[in-house]
Amino acid sequence: MAAPALPDALAIVGVDHLTAPLDWREVLAERALPARLGDGVAEVVGLATCDRVEWIGVEHVPGALRRAFAIHLADLPPAAAVLDLQGDAALVHVFAVAAGMQSQVVGEPEILGQIKHAHREALAAGTAGPLLDQVFGSAYTTAKRVRSETTLGTRPVSIAAACHQIARDVFGALEPITGLLVGGADIGLFLAERLRLGGLLHWQVMARAPALARDLARSLGGAVCPLEDLAAAVERADVIVASVGRGAPVITTALLKPLQRKRRFRPLYLVDAGLPPDIEPGVADLDGVFLYTLDDLERIAAAGRQGRQAALAPALAIVDEQRRAFRQDVAARSAAPVVTALRRHAEALRVEALAEAPDDAQEATRRLLARLLHRPSEVLRAADPALDAAARRLFGLEEDDR
Repeated sequence: MAAPALPDALAIVGVDHLTAPLDWREVLAERALPARLGDGVAEVVGLATCDRVEWIGVEHVPGALRRAFAIHLADLPPAAAVLDLQGDAALVHVFAVAAGMQSQVVGEPEILGQIKHAHREALAAGTAGPLLDQVFGSAYTTAKRVRSETTLGTRPVSIAAACHQIARDVFGALEPITGLLVGGADIGLFLAERLRLGGLLHWQVMARAPALARDLARSLGGAVCPLEDLAAAVERADVIVASVGRGAPVITTALLKPLQRKRRFRPLYLVDAGLPPDIEPGVADLDGVFLYTLDDLERIAAAGRQGRQAALAPALAIVDEQRRAFRQDVAARSAAPVVTALRRHAEALRVEALAEAPDDAQEATRRLLARLLHRPSEVLRAADPALDAAARRLFGLEEDDR
């Protein structure tokens, strides 16, 4: 059976966060990878993430992938809706998903790694091959272009991401600096863990309950500090996350002002995650002190979400450019054997003409032209308008060249 022609033979079926609830997607994700190719399906990759469960395939027979998907999941309750895309629509979908444009959190980078993993699994299982290699190779290029040429993935869209971004803006690399977590509220630990994942590895931890302090320190890979050593811990710290929320501020201007002198006013980044606040607002007036509340972080995250939405338009333009480039590349590959055969045929005629008139260039070129044009002329005499238009396009003829 001849290889299907891309991208027309490309198809996608499945569900995503817009078409099916999370509990249904979780059930489906457990059996998302097709064990074998269905009838009429040339290649297929199964993609399962928290946002989507999709089969991306190449069909020998239109509709074959949808039928195989339905059979594979026949014993499951029906989803609210099922994605069913073919041709250019499927190609655009793959490119947009790889670039993070279809995720719940627009611009998130994890999806590209998930797609690459799914692609590798399908190759290892023997359900993917050279046709989908072309599709996914172009998808990876599209994702790289969207990342480098737009701001889609550059702005924080959550308070944790905003907290990390500010730390990077203040200190650059986070590996050399020290963090201090004061208190054990979940939001404080959540922010501290995001900073740790971003490179802030040296942590001091203090909490009213010694057992809680030990648990927090274990989570962050840090050391426990007694509450009575707060001043010394603050003096050593570069980043402080406060999440006690007991009513009275833990870090005050009176505490921090003399400590900043001892610290020689090196930057101090404070995150007040306490409800009610744990840090006096007045500390923000001290030299070298950067104070952010949860409300501040949420405003930054909201602006980031708006910015990413604004970046969708240029990202879509890149996706469309890549779609057209993919079609051109496929057309060029399919035309290559014909071009090779045409050149071989012309060369053979040239050799014949030179052999028959070796010492007469004019006669040799006359014979070559006659032989080159003999077959095309016979075919064109059939007066087929389509062939007439094709010949004018091939040879660059104007309408008045009659």
